[in-house]
Amino acid sequence: MSTYSFETIEYKKIPSVNAFVTCIESSVYHWHYQYEIFMVLKGCVRIKIDTEMYELKKGDLMVINTRTIHEVKGEAGNLCGLIQIDPELFKLDDSDKRTIRFFLNTAAEGEKTCAEEIRIHAVWILLCVLENRKDAFYRLRSEVYSLIADLMERADYDVVLKSGKVITVSEEMISILDYFRDHLLEERPVESAGRAFGISEKTLLRYFKASLGISPKDFVNKLRVEKAKQLLRGTDKEISFIMDSCGFQSEKTFYRLFQGLTGQTPGNYRKKVQGEGRVNQEIQDYLDFEPFEAAALLRDILLKAGKEI
Repeated sequence: MSTYSFETIEYKKIPSVNAFVTCIESSVYHWHYQYEIFMVLKGCVRIKIDTEMYELKKGDLMVINTRTIHEVKGEAGNLCGLIQIDPELFKLDDSDKRTIRFFLNTAAEGEKTCAEEIRIHAVWILLCVLENRKDAFYRLRSEVYSLIADLMERADYDVVLKSGKVITVSEEMISILDYFRDHLLEERPVESAGRAFGISEKTLLRYFKASLGISPKDFVNKLRVEKAKQLLRGTDKEISFIMDSCGFQSEKTFYRLFQGLTGQTPGNYRKKVQGEGRVNQEIQDYLDFEPFEAAALLRDILLKAGKEI
């Protein structure tokens, strides 16, 4: 599997919804069909969408829209709650062809009138899942639909018909990113992508700068380093093998790029992550956290809002 990919979401405890609490180190650029309610419970994370970087601190909440390419970087000690919702739950019926784009980001726009209501619904969902409460089946469903209702009734959003242009990232851009993912071993993947898509390298450069804020070459290097991190975390392969498996042409280039993006040598990175007991994930670096602390933070939000627990 690759380090950049379309992310497949599995629904576990709630039909058409995936909810969990985690500490996040980082993620590469990725996208999924689900809407994502992203809430910071502790610390700070930075989320990059297109060329915009948003810093979310404790209490901040953001809606990441369906099919939006994004990247997450977390500071040490952060704790976040994520709720990923199937877009089908927003449809009026089978004939509803709309794509809805929400504008809710307290880090960028200040507190919205509906943000507190959305936060409380999200907290209930996360708390029920975290504590694995057997009596929470109806509470979970109630809070999910209440969250959706408040988003539709009180949040700002645009509506685009499916027949129109995708509003967050074009199909072509997704195809180009997937091409790079699948051709990391090529010596000149940017040049070959230009030929494959009939785009000049200058046009491709402008395309990437406008969409992601980096050059195609830098994006490829980032993918290669992220794949190296994945192999360092999840395997005992020799570093020279990992270097070759990620498409680096020389040891010097590998070490320079890896240290430039992570601040560590490959060997030191492996020692650190294996010592911290990381969870090996394809898209995200999800770290271990203390469930009791997470539950306490969630309960504290409810208490401050005057909600009975």
